[in-house]
Amino acid sequence: MSIGSICFSLDSLFVLCLEMIVLMVYPVAKSDDQDIWDAAAEDYRQQSYTISLQWLAVMVVALVGNIVLFWGFGQASERMTKRLRDDAFKSLLRQEVAFFDKRDVGRITSELAEDATRIQSYTGDPIRQFLMSLSSMLAGIVVALVVSSCCSALF
Repeated sequence: MSIGSICFSLDSLFVLCLEMIVLMVYPVAKSDDQDIWDAAAEDYRQQSYTISLQWLAVMVVALVGNIVLFWGFGQASERMTKRLRDDAFKSLLRQEVAFFDKRDVGRITSELAEDATRIQSYTGDPIRQFLMSLSSMLAGIVVALVVSSCCSALF
């Protein structure tokens, strides 16, 4: 789920809202016939329902996408940290007895806990933000190229 596609969807829906307000008011405002006013009101109602459902769809997609993104990176980061802690603990168990004579037990356990936590802080959030930014940038470029090719075909 990229932020670029969500922003493009929001922008498109905003343009539809403005189009509904501006373009439909002008022809109706010049008329005194009640049937035209009723038809315009019904058309407004139908378009507002459609646009409201589109807004709802964009919100649901954004919500689900963000939940999956945060959950997925959280799970991956936790698994990697657990694997790192297990590997560090296994390497500590393979040390000779003299290694533990030279070092304090509290220092060894605190290093074991802090190193894994430090690695987790560098892998979870920064990588997620980098991938979100990269996907947003790529989606923006694709949308810009598609829209510019469509617009250049019109002119």
